[in-house]
Amino acid sequence: MKIKKDSKIEFRCSSAFKAMIEEIAKAHNVKMSDVLEQACTELVAKHLPAPKLKSDNTRVKKSDKVKKRNGSNTQVSTETKKRLFESLDNLGELPTTRGQISMNKISELTGVGRSSVSKYLDEYLISRKLK
Repeated sequence: MKIKKDSKIEFRCSSAFKAMIEEIAKAHNVKMSDVLEQACTELVAKHLPAPKLKSDNTRVKKSDKVKKRNGSNTQVSTETKKRLFESLDNLGELPTTRGQISMNKISELTGVGRSSVSKYLDEYLISRKLK
């Protein structure tokens, strides 16, 4: 398989190094540039982190990483929702400010973030038939 090479790199080296590369290229019946490219590729591969592999030696796809992360996010949000609902049940009466339910006060009293309170409050009110 022929790979199109469209980039050029020039560098200076000693005559001894050039002779060694020429000798290797002749012995393997390839061009000097192929010898250098292979050597550099192997050297770079040693210094870069290896790609993460699954047990069957295939690369881990980005979508697999996202699925795992989403699974843990779902678990955390479910636990947060459960903790919020239990805390609101223990409060008895929802705190209000100026006649409206105070999400900031609920957040302070339950220890659940305000964004989570905002996200789950309607669901709580509907489930408890308070809305």
